[in-house]
Amino acid sequence: MKWPGYTLDEKNKKYDKFACHELNLYIYCKDPPFFRDFVLPFIQNKIEKTFIDRFLLSDDQYLIKASSANALSELNALEKVLLILYLKQNGKIEGAKGIYSYLESANKILKYDT
Repeated sequence: MKWPGYTLDEKNKKYDKFACHELNLYIYCKDPPFFRDFVLPFIQNKIEKTFIDRFLLSDDQYLIKASSANALSELNALEKVLLILYLKQNGKIEGAKGIYSYLESANKILKYDT
């Protein structure tokens, strides 16, 4: 919650200490200039990239493959939601709707112990 009030030096120190997928996603959404200038180069230079890394890099080829029926089964719920977001942002509305429907029906099947 304090991120927007940090100086560039403070942001760099926090990022250096707490770098993780969650922080990368937060910065991607809330601080695009810092993401573009500092986080993106870090992710680009990673040797082994995860789904979230490829989402943040807008890796079209990888993300389109990930939207296939076979690949979808290997994604967790967050990755599927990010894939929906990617597909929607890139005009692939039908693909996004299909994954959304799948998540919605899968959630209805789950039983929660309240």
